[in-house]
Parts: sequence; C-alpha cells; structure tokens
Amino acid sequence: MSGKLPLGEGEMARTACARGLLRAGVVEKMGETLSVAVLAQRVGWAADLVSGMAAELLAEHWNAADVGVLASGEDMGGQKLPSNAWMALRRLSWTAAPAGDMKVNDRIVRMAQEQAGRALRAANWRAELTAGALATWPADPGKRTAQEWDAVRGGDPWRLAPPVECDPFPHPADHRLHHEERPSAGRCLRAGGPAPGSADAAAVGV
Repeated sequence: MSGKLPLGEGEMARTACARGLLRAGVVEKMGETLSVAVLAQRVGWAADLVSGMAAELLAEHWNAADVGVLASGEDMGGQKLPSNAWMALRRLSWTAAPAGDMKVNDRIVRMAQEQAGRALRAANWRAELTAGALATWPADPGKRTAQEWDAVRGGDPWRLAPPVECDPFPHPADHRLHHEERPSAGRCLRAGGPAPGSADAAAVGV
C-alpha cells in the first residue's frame, strides 16, 4: 500500500525540507565518535561526490531526446516509469558512477540519480512552458496588451495561475527579453547541461 496522498487533476506534489544541526557522528563499524569538524568534512566530501556524479549524468542526458523519454513517463517497453526520479533513471539504465576506480555505496548512486532525474524532469517543464510563451510572442514584449496576456496563458500547457506583481529585482535576462529579438525555442536545453552552482542549475535543483 502506498503512503502517498492521491493527487487530483491539476495538482502537483511538492517536497518540503527542514534544516537540522549535526553535533556529532559515529563510525558504525568501530563505534568511534566523530567531532563536528570531522563530520562536516566527511559530509562535504560526500556532497561534492554526489554533485559531481549528478553533473556527469545530467550532461550525458541533457538533450531533447532523453528529456522527452523521461517526460513521457514510460520506458522502452511501454511500462510506466516510477515516480521517484532515481528509480525511473534505473529503469532506463541511466547509471551514475564516480570517477576512476572508486567504489561507493548504492545510496550515493541513488542520490546522484535522484538529483539528475529531478533536474531533467524540471528541464522538460521549463521547455514546455517556454515554448508556450514563445508561441505567443508579441511584437512589443515590453507593452503587452490584455489580449496578449490571455494568449500567453492560453498557450501555457500547464495552465499556471495568472502573473502576479513584477519581481522588484529582475534577472539580467529580463532586459534582453524586452529589448532584443524573440529568443530561440531551444534555449532551455543548452549543450552540456547547466553547470553545478550556476543560476540555471539552481533553477532546476542542481
């Protein structure tokens, strides 16, 4: 029996996180207590390892074909893909591995697959949303009419809520969208994928 709440039409699940303070750690096999400094060092090393593995996996599949396969929700045999991203990637045989001859716990691999899988699913969402906006691109994006805004919402495949007040701290790209030509439709899937730590990576959770 699944513990997940059933979602209605138009509803979407969200994962919430909470901060926790780690004060000490224990080496499971030896029973050795680790100080906060050592624990932080080991956690940081593991996080960097996962990030690097996820970045390589993401770069390998950061293309329209693979993003479309994952977004379809079905594997090559027509079976429904699991909702967990790491399980979906394993069903598709999209694996992650550390560099060199290093061997890691399967939990590390699952974390890398989950991180990359969520980013790839988010990329599809962003690409479809952007395509809907570009399909209704106005002659003057700086002065949209009410009818043009209705066209934007009508072209949104996800039927998001109407826009709220403008961001008081606009992204530098906003100036280009107002003063330059219509952007290309493929800008959401740049070659190689988003670099870890970049603005694009933060937008998709990498």
